[in-house]
Amino acid sequence: MAPILFAGNQMRELERVLLDFLERRAIPKGSPVLVGFSGGPDSAALAVASSRVAAEAGVAVSLVHVDHGIRTAVEREAELQFVEETARSLGLSLLRYAAAPGSIEKRAASAGIGVEAAAREFRYASFASAIGESGAACLLLAHTRDDQIETILMRALQGSGPSGLKGIPEATGPYLRPLLDTPRSEILGYLAEVGLGYRVDSTNLQTDYLRNRIRLSVLPVLLKAIPGSDSGLLSLGRRMGLVADFLAKAAQAALPWTDVDGAPSIDPSLFYASDPALRLESLYSLFDRFLEGERVPYRFLAPVLEAGPSPDGTDVRVLLKGYGRTLVERNGRIFFEPDVADADKNGYCVYVEAPGAYPVGKGRSVAIYWQLSGDEPIPGSLREGSFDFPFLVRSRQEGDSIATKEGFKPLKRLFTEWGVPRGERSLIPLIEDRAGIAAVLGAAFGYRDRFASRSSEVQSGGNARVLTISLKGEIGKP
Repeated sequence: MAPILFAGNQMRELERVLLDFLERRAIPKGSPVLVGFSGGPDSAALAVASSRVAAEAGVAVSLVHVDHGIRTAVEREAELQFVEETARSLGLSLLRYAAAPGSIEKRAASAGIGVEAAAREFRYASFASAIGESGAACLLLAHTRDDQIETILMRALQGSGPSGLKGIPEATGPYLRPLLDTPRSEILGYLAEVGLGYRVDSTNLQTDYLRNRIRLSVLPVLLKAIPGSDSGLLSLGRRMGLVADFLAKAAQAALPWTDVDGAPSIDPSLFYASDPALRLESLYSLFDRFLEGERVPYRFLAPVLEAGPSPDGTDVRVLLKGYGRTLVERNGRIFFEPDVADADKNGYCVYVEAPGAYPVGKGRSVAIYWQLSGDEPIPGSLREGSFDFPFLVRSRQEGDSIATKEGFKPLKRLFTEWGVPRGERSLIPLIEDRAGIAAVLGAAFGYRDRFASRSSEVQSGGNARVLTISLKGEIGKP
């Protein structure tokens, strides 16, 4: 591919949108900025525009390409060739991540999730790794106005509440979406102006996936039957965003949960007196704190929305139980706590927002604290910056896997390679944050610590700050 040539130095509208966005987000001058680049039209336009405004924005742009290993080798190789040639033509460096062919499908089958969800898992684990390796201030994603419309319609048909109906957010942590107000027609017009082609992912044309069915089958019929319904959906999203923000603030004010013995807790009189809408929002917020990306269905929460005080004065009453948590009324308080079973049966799970001591059933606890590493790595420790709060300390579950540069490695296979007896496997703690499993801490049991590809093992020397996880009591005995 010949270098991409631009007619004159006049800034195009798409580039102005991007520059204004970067200035509004106050990206520090001189910061590395990553751009997710699949080779499709949206990400191709964002890659070119980013290269064009980088100097004026004062940022250093690099591209990130993720191959999920789902399509044929011929298609994936052609896409990679296009991506590499485009990066060279733009004078941008390229970070590449690839899943082993078939690993995404295996992950989906073993975890009981869809292929789309497993692919997204790997993609964001790769993005997190790229941010960690490059020290980037952010990673730009090329979601457009069309993607926003599809998302709002899809969630409306799935029965989402206000927080879902507000659509794709402009920012999620380090992930920024500058083109959410830009229609795909403008994207294609921009590519034609700058003379850059793009690749078409064959999976985007398959109706096996819900989003594709919405895009290919539902939206064309809807727009033909109700012209302007796309604008109506966007208006719905904006209004639901206001409603969602209001409910979040109102629920936080009306239902102030406080930590008691490491678990969120509230006065039952406040909970039972609150409006069902505020109860629902408060419970969604609690689940969101540790179930990153997994949606708790309304039907699961519905029974507790109208619940009142126990008529017979029962000392202990379970209000909800599922998704790894229990909502229980006990000793004059309501607790939202991990659904912890004996370690030799169903395992354990502890939600961690900050360093401290957390109970894990009777006579057991986990201590989490910062310390400085010396010349030797400290077993059971994570280097600062290799994970995010909040996270879970939990035992292995069926289907768990850890991200590697080649894809995902099932923990069942990892433990077999280590020679861990089956009876000990539920004892070895996993660290899971919003990007997935960050570490498997086997060193305390005579094995080793294994870190996700986005993380790094604790480096020796330099007095680096590390977070140490120490298990105490029976749970810490192999």
